[in-house]
Amino acid sequence: MLYLKTLLTFLFIFISSSLHAQVKGDLNIVVLHSYSQENDWTNRIAQGFKSNINSSKYSRVDFFTEYIDSKRFYGDDFDQSLKNLYFNKFKTLSVDLIATTDDYALDFALKYRKEIFNNAPIIFSGINGFDKRKRELYKRDKSFTGILSILDVKKNIELALRLQPNAKKIIFINTKHTPSGRYFKGQFEDGVKPFLSQYEVEYIEDLSFEELYKRCRNFKDDALVFYGGYSRDRLNQHARFRDVISNISRNSTLPVYGFTDFYLNYGLAGGHVVSGFEQGKSMAKMANDYLSGKKVEDIPIIKNPQNPLILDSKLLKKYNIDFKRIPSNARVIYHHGKLYNLYTSYKKEFWLTLLSFIVLLISSGVLYYFSIKQKEFKESLITLNNILEEKVQERTKQLIDQQSKLVNSARLATMGEMASGIAHEINNPLAIIDLTAGRVKQRTKVESNFKQINRINTTVSRISKIIKGLKHLSKDGEKSKKENFLLMESIEDVNSLCQERFKEYDITFNVEVDPELKVYGSLVQIGQMLLNLLNNSFDELISKKDNRWITLKAERVYLRDNKSYVEISITDSGKGIKKEDQSKLMDPFFTTKADKRGAGLGLTVCSNIISNYGGEFFYDAECENTRFVMRLPDLNDQQAVS
Repeated sequence: MLYLKTLLTFLFIFISSSLHAQVKGDLNIVVLHSYSQENDWTNRIAQGFKSNINSSKYSRVDFFTEYIDSKRFYGDDFDQSLKNLYFNKFKTLSVDLIATTDDYALDFALKYRKEIFNNAPIIFSGINGFDKRKRELYKRDKSFTGILSILDVKKNIELALRLQPNAKKIIFINTKHTPSGRYFKGQFEDGVKPFLSQYEVEYIEDLSFEELYKRCRNFKDDALVFYGGYSRDRLNQHARFRDVISNISRNSTLPVYGFTDFYLNYGLAGGHVVSGFEQGKSMAKMANDYLSGKKVEDIPIIKNPQNPLILDSKLLKKYNIDFKRIPSNARVIYHHGKLYNLYTSYKKEFWLTLLSFIVLLISSGVLYYFSIKQKEFKESLITLNNILEEKVQERTKQLIDQQSKLVNSARLATMGEMASGIAHEINNPLAIIDLTAGRVKQRTKVESNFKQINRINTTVSRISKIIKGLKHLSKDGEKSKKENFLLMESIEDVNSLCQERFKEYDITFNVEVDPELKVYGSLVQIGQMLLNLLNNSFDELISKKDNRWITLKAERVYLRDNKSYVEISITDSGKGIKKEDQSKLMDPFFTTKADKRGAGLGLTVCSNIISNYGGEFFYDAECENTRFVMRLPDLNDQQAVS
């Protein structure tokens, strides 16, 4: 057991030491760019380089990136100030590798790397050829390597002639006011030599930008146009590469071919192009070989990189180029949109990303759905709780109101019973007064006393009618028997109770009823209904200043069911009932009276009584005044309802 423990401990220490030995310390890489940070060519090289560096064997990799911006700033004085700046910046840094893009940065690094960059090895890219000075230096010191940027002039001229077979002239747009421009011209002069015997060659190299764009508008159809670079014009004005090629393409009457891929999508029709990203990728591969232990002198310079043939379909269509003439090995850019281009370049990654996005979208949708449902459920509970609380409060208030009104109804019923008893007791004294008045009339001989006695008799008669009506209306209508009776009998009972009030408030009471008109029902219930309706009219009219009248009308009517009815209506001079209140008139305890007089049960009782008689009770909304209607089945049809 002890032996096994010792063996495991030894293995653990050995493996840990081995792993630790494989992982090196920090790696410091200085990246020098000849141009500015906004330069597309520079950015593509940087992207290809950084994205392909293998940093797994180092605990940390730091990139120190510098942009010299040599298109705008150059010369010995500038180099000297730049040297001083970088010396102070990197004097405490142990540089492991220098990566340069384009000629100016390489020349600067070769000149000052001992003083500034710890004499670190150099890997370059984007170099426009290897001149005699660099070749001599490389023979003496092979501590730098990289990739040359060679323009495929001959291949591009052959491509353009294939696409435009009627051409007779070759035009090369390229400034002579920058070192790279002068180098491009040299390469072009070498590449165009096989075509000089058949084609005229023109160099556009010493114009201002405005003169250049104007010249592009006057190209003839028999020319081939190539673009090298034009970042500085004869007036020493500087412009970005992509802005210049965009303006040239916008003004040109012919397609413009070129030699670098970063002009694509900015107006270049295409060609055998140098790829900035591929240059950066190749530079990273060399750097990985060096960082893996390979010596720089054993990593050869790439002098003839393969430049892919890329054409822009949009520009070919613009200038009516026949697509059948396009070589089979060409990669044609079709402008399907960014998503399509992303799909064609990274199909596996595209589908994996899309699948992940769909799963994420579905998961988010499910979570969102349940969160919404939870929120809705919570809100519905709160709403339901509020509704229940409101209903409880409303119902409590209704019960309190109903209880109050029931107490009032009970009080009224008690008072009705008392009134009935009082009326019974009053009948006896009235009979004595009436009898006494009659005897006095028989015995008196004074003519003037007759009028006083007649007034006594009339008053007794009126009081008797009031008592008779009060006794009838105070009875329990439900217990009273139903019979055929003259409607005027019920009207007279009611009138005896109301006429004095009507006179006091100057209310005209009109009765339009046939004295012989009979109805079937309870005399008491019919009277109670009429009295209730007349009281309602009275309560509304007393607030009017003038034109106070009530009309009680009864007549036979024939409806669409071929049955006859006795229609009793009470109409007053009021302006009617508001439309929003009409649907609630028959509800128990509902009242439209301003001071809430009454229990709000009168119309409900009337409606129930008429329904039991087989008739109908309603408010006439079409009448311009206030009108309520009772329809009772006619006497001739009572066999059916009795």
